[in-house]
Amino acid sequence: MLARQFGQRLIRQHFGSTASLAKSSDYGAGEGKTQAVALASAKFDTLKVYLRLAVHEHCLEEKVYLKIFPHLGTIGTMLGGWLRETNKSQPKT
Repeated sequence: MLARQFGQRLIRQHFGSTASLAKSSDYGAGEGKTQAVALASAKFDTLKVYLRLAVHEHCLEEKVYLKIFPHLGTIGTMLGGWLRETNKSQPKT
């Protein structure tokens, strides 16, 4: 039971901070927006590693991971696209 609660808390805390970073990047401009999206992408990559570890250590049921796995790919694709777009709009120095 404790392991399951840990897995659920991990998802809520980490995903919530990643989502708030991504949302705040909508309102930024220039370098600040690029940094916010890059940080959201890095936090999301960390979340994916934690999720895999949680499944491996039986803190998160595999069926739960398999249920959210397609969504993780979609979110990663979106973050990658935003990161490429913000990097493209940055002037080269």
